[in-house]
Amino acid sequence: MKKNAILITLIFYTLMFTAPSFSSTRTITATDVYQSNDGELIWFDEFGLTLQGVSFSLLMDDLGIEIATFLNSQKFDEGKPTQEEQDRAYTKAAIYFLDKIQRISTDSESFESPNRGEVIEEHTFAEHITKLVPPYDGVSRLRGMIRRYKVLVNRSWSQLKTEDFRLGQSNNNIFLLRQRLADLGDLNSFEPLSVRASIFDPSLIKGVENFQKRHGIEANGELNTLTTGLLNVTPQQRVTLMQLNLWRWFKLPSALPSRYVKINIPAFELKLLEKEDNVLDMKVIVGKPQTPTPTMNTALTQLTVNPSWTPPWSIVSKELIPRDIRQPGYLQHQNFKLRKLDDFTLVDMNNVSGSSLSGLLTNHQLIQSPGPKNALGRYRFTIPNKDTIFLHDTPTKSLFFSYNRALSHGCIRVSDPKGLSDYLMRSDKRLKNIYAALSDHSTHIFKLPEQLPVYITYHTSWVDELGKLQFRADIYNLDREEGK
Repeated sequence: MKKNAILITLIFYTLMFTAPSFSSTRTITATDVYQSNDGELIWFDEFGLTLQGVSFSLLMDDLGIEIATFLNSQKFDEGKPTQEEQDRAYTKAAIYFLDKIQRISTDSESFESPNRGEVIEEHTFAEHITKLVPPYDGVSRLRGMIRRYKVLVNRSWSQLKTEDFRLGQSNNNIFLLRQRLADLGDLNSFEPLSVRASIFDPSLIKGVENFQKRHGIEANGELNTLTTGLLNVTPQQRVTLMQLNLWRWFKLPSALPSRYVKINIPAFELKLLEKEDNVLDMKVIVGKPQTPTPTMNTALTQLTVNPSWTPPWSIVSKELIPRDIRQPGYLQHQNFKLRKLDDFTLVDMNNVSGSSLSGLLTNHQLIQSPGPKNALGRYRFTIPNKDTIFLHDTPTKSLFFSYNRALSHGCIRVSDPKGLSDYLMRSDKRLKNIYAALSDHSTHIFKLPEQLPVYITYHTSWVDELGKLQFRADIYNLDREEGK
């Protein structure tokens, strides 16, 4: 066992600290592993698969990695691999897994980079695997749901038909609907021999509403085309999607912070968690598919009250100038001014026409003054990143009632900026200064008393705190791209 731990330490150290060599010039092989281990087995002993092997096998199964596919093709076809051959398949699967984790971590802008080297030197292999699995409650909940849905994979999944049911109506489609809702957990029970199994009643309406809520669509209890299509998605398709989303958790830091903000783009929601307990929850508006909000690991560092807004040239040229040409005086009415690039003095828009703006913007910048009409609202929250993405307030509150809230140019609008500000500054004596700043229209900047980790994620499937499996639309088509 001691030799095994030393060997795995070598594998992890090679993967984590010599990634360029591993991924581009020399890939570690199973032969390398066994030569370093004097040819001894790693995953099996005289009693069969070790506890470390069982733990690793369950993880691979949840992630959709078939360890059997790493067997020699001839032995796989024969179906009679020796223990040594099975052990080698586990090692190959481990190398594949570790390589993928390394690539996922490289793609992520980590808020915190843990010293994996020290962890590797001090623990056994099973503990290494545990450390690599993100320690968030959402991970264990999703793994449990994947296993539950695998039970449904072998069931008959007849296709439901779109239908406008009436109370008291009876037919086979209603029977299938009741059975489907029960299988998916949206209906409390299903008794196939009951005389009411084929009758449309209020319990079915409630079951359909439960299903619709879990999919983020209008909960009207109607078996419309959209709802029927989602009900007809097979359990295997759902398992594949959940596994894809399980991999996305590996983009988060392996060390669980005591407090953090998690923004899930497809869910259009922000959650602030303390020790995995949800203490703040609000709707958000994210980027349109044409201007998507990027995923990232960052932190809240600064609060700006009454911010000004400097729109990028893409917005100025494609939206603001054309609108001012169509509606003369629009920019002035929205409190925009021109700022000279040489001395930063402000020029009133009083006598500036939309058609002349392009020429002026060669040595001027368009600025929207602070105030109730400002596109950033009264609050802006700084999260350092290379894409100049902010969290901010908005004067257009009505958009938070939309089901599809992929509406921005990339920044994230929050529905309760005051609640977020109050939480961030709750123990700071400057909180009263923030309230005072809100009463005027000048800009005030407050450095937060402590940085708060922020994880902007893209999960189209997850299991909520109540154990309900949730699905959302793949608004950026990332499921399709990553699932290829």
